[in-house]
Amino acid sequence: MAQQQIELGYEGGGVLRLKVDETAAAAMQAALAGGGWHEVMTESGQHWVNLAKLVYLRLDEAPAGVGFRGT
Repeated sequence: MAQQQIELGYEGGGVLRLKVDETAAAAMQAALAGGGWHEVMTESGQHWVNLAKLVYLRLDEAPAGVGFRGT
């Protein structure tokens, strides 16, 4: 499954960047409406995110790669 980078922006300016699979990214997006705590699984382990403190969620749709990208 393809990996996707998400960026979680918190009140006060803190940012958490995580590499997740497409399913986890979609689950995170769906959970935003509910608020509260949400579990995010990554290769590095389990993370718990307090959605009530989140200011933004950024999904990087571009695949990660090495080197230069052509246009």
